[in-house]
Amino acid sequence: MTPTLCLKIDVCTHDGMKDGVPRLLDQLKRLDAKATFCLAFGPDNSGKAIFNLLKPGFAKKMLGSGAPSLYGWRTTVSGTLLPARPIASAFPELVRRIEAEGHEVALHAWDHRRWQDHIDEMDDAEIRAHYENAAKSYAAILGHAPRGAGAAAWIVNARSLGVEDTLGLAWASDLRGGSP
Repeated sequence: MTPTLCLKIDVCTHDGMKDGVPRLLDQLKRLDAKATFCLAFGPDNSGKAIFNLLKPGFAKKMLGSGAPSLYGWRTTVSGTLLPARPIASAFPELVRRIEAEGHEVALHAWDHRRWQDHIDEMDDAEIRAHYENAAKSYAAILGHAPRGAGAAAWIVNARSLGVEDTLGLAWASDLRGGSP
């Protein structure tokens, strides 16, 4: 039996979509490999992560991961000092290229930062709006409904899973470790 490797690529920033995805697609083509791209479709509010500096361990985690140099200054202030730019919805031709090259495109988020930092404060209507906005953008670009989703930062709760269950998805990648 040939071993199988599943590759899931989460795209959470405007610059990651603009600069990183084309390079990844070129590399995957060279390797004759396929992947699932989970795309955030809404605003890149990455700069709002600054509000997490008061949380224990956040600054150490960010500095230890090299996030400031990895993401660059524009992403670091996106949605705070500078306006949030759209992520996947800003690059419809690139989203279509992903699918045209045989990769899967799935929902990751609408506003990744909002979801990651505030899912437990969001009511059902806001959770539904996040999914609906992302799915609407996805369908407008690709001409069909999404088949799968991977929650931003793998963060879900009972309410978000309940909303997700109404979307008619074939699959969801929503957990990092632990039991479902």
